[in-house]
Amino acid sequence: MFSNSPFKEKELNGYLSYRTHIWQNTDKNRSGIPEFFLQDENSFERYVDFALKVPMYFIIKDGEYIDCAGESFNDFISGKLKNYPNKKPTIQDWENHISTIFTELRLKKYLEIRSADSCSSAGICSIPAFWTGLLYDENSLDQALEYVKNWNYKDIYNAYGIVEKVTKKGVDNNVLGQVKSLFEREFYGVEQTDSREDSPRMTAFLNGIQKVSAMSALAVNIPSDLKNRYGQIVQNMIESAGGEFITPKDLAQARLWAATSMLEWSSKSVYTKGVPALSSQIIEMFDSAFKFKDDFGRSVSRNMGKDMMNGEWMYNIRKNLEMEAALQLFGAFLNGQKVEQKLSNGKTITVNYKDAWQINKDTGIAELKPGIDPAWNNRTITHDFQKGQTLEQIAAMYGVTVDELKQRNKIVNVLEFEDGQEIIIAKSEKFKQFRNRFQGVSHKLYNKYCNKVS
Repeated sequence: MFSNSPFKEKELNGYLSYRTHIWQNTDKNRSGIPEFFLQDENSFERYVDFALKVPMYFIIKDGEYIDCAGESFNDFISGKLKNYPNKKPTIQDWENHISTIFTELRLKKYLEIRSADSCSSAGICSIPAFWTGLLYDENSLDQALEYVKNWNYKDIYNAYGIVEKVTKKGVDNNVLGQVKSLFEREFYGVEQTDSREDSPRMTAFLNGIQKVSAMSALAVNIPSDLKNRYGQIVQNMIESAGGEFITPKDLAQARLWAATSMLEWSSKSVYTKGVPALSSQIIEMFDSAFKFKDDFGRSVSRNMGKDMMNGEWMYNIRKNLEMEAALQLFGAFLNGQKVEQKLSNGKTITVNYKDAWQINKDTGIAELKPGIDPAWNNRTITHDFQKGQTLEQIAAMYGVTVDELKQRNKIVNVLEFEDGQEIIIAKSEKFKQFRNRFQGVSHKLYNKYCNKVS
């Protein structure tokens, strides 16, 4: 969350935190994470034993620095320093020595946490806010401990960036992801709840941490983001080549629609305080980008100027790239699915499912065009029965068959209906089948979570 040194001499250096990279290669005897930090028997005594063995740099006597490189403080206690023999250390010597220990957590009269890079003023304030919320609240601390209790030293060592390759951008690490998840899913909610009333300012800093964490995914991990996007595109091409549900032609035609829809959504619909465009409504009703409203949902408080100023455009780009690739597949499915439409002149034509929708002129809400089987609708269609109506009349009115009416309402003949009774015309059967088929393929290709409609 606080990695902020991806540049060296005006160029990307290949690391999320170049400072961490430098420290892990400076002096492994005094930096990083000592293994006993993560053991049950960790104690002040263990820390002192560790410090006594750390090689010394120097001692200061009468204003002069005396070289003690490579010798331990135990040697000093024993009077065995080569350049200062037969002399014992003072407490000031000890304080000078422990100031040369640069582990990620340093023990003083307080805990000095050294893991963060230098960052913005708000980011600097977020660091103590984060640790205060975690360390000074029993509930948060218990939950965090429960979350990490089964991690072993090697996993923590790797996730923390002590192994050189882990700090490089684009390198995946499961525990590193779990650290982020701990904050975003477990700790974040608990800590905010407990801190909001006591310290509104601290809560404000905590709110910013998630943004920083998310922004870093794009800002310093662009290859990973592009890999995700183009990996999806390749999967789309493979799926279209198979031809089971879509063809290469369907996919090719969908690319322009996906790009246009994504541009319309990101530049306009997301900021709309009313009903969005038709393409955005179709995307939402089919949940084609996986939990669209949760991840990309519009908010009346959002505006483009605010997003540009607070950097929201940056950490939404990763989502947008993945969403646009997912929309290519979705558009291909819409193109590949053909539906029949009965025109007012009695003719029947075949249209793509994407072209089966229109905007209601009065409400602005997406609806099926007239003459299309209501089973393709995204909502259940009902009819208030009037005495004297026949099943044939009702079926013709909605473009369904008499047998479908009987099956959906579990009747044998019209005499079973009462005047004013609400009867079922269609229950989105074909809509649900299409959505489940699309999301099943999406889940297979992208390995993402999606809900099927029952």
